[in-house]
Amino acid sequence: MAEKHTFTIDMTYKALMNFVLKSYYTKFSGISTLFLGAFGIFGMIYSIAKEKTNQTIICYALVGVICLILNPIMLMYKAKIQLKQNPSYKKPIKYEIDAAGLSLEQGEAKEFVAWKNVHKISMTKNMIAIYTSPYHAFVWPVTELKDKKDEIVKDMVSFAEPFKVRMSKSLKTV
Repeated sequence: MAEKHTFTIDMTYKALMNFVLKSYYTKFSGISTLFLGAFGIFGMIYSIAKEKTNQTIICYALVGVICLILNPIMLMYKAKIQLKQNPSYKKPIKYEIDAAGLSLEQGEAKEFVAWKNVHKISMTKNMIAIYTSPYHAFVWPVTELKDKKDEIVKDMVSFAEPFKVRMSKSLKTV
């Protein structure tokens, strides 16, 4: 039977970066950026093969580099800055999950989110994201759950399933 779990989370750069990249590259703008970058690389290769002008080759190469190399670097940098500057990442957050929902506490601030208000739950090898809207999520670094990870994930899924919460494929097999 599912039980109540209490644990403390300290945000890590790896989990936040994973969340930022996953959030960006699973949306239309991120997928479009990947296609545009691939188009730039293929255009550059085609231009070299057809002996086009250096200006054309450089233009295609710039599009590919900006979309496929610079953009992810900028997103990773954004995650690093967010981790340093966001006050909610400065102190650990105490979470409690049970059949009613998710409670969190940081200093004097307290919040409760019922499972019926959870939009989606997503899990990667580095983080678990509990979305309360399409753009807002509570992010848990998997390393912070330590040896209780499997038990917490299993119970979280059983708490959320009756409310038809969308879940990533990795959670459907739990």
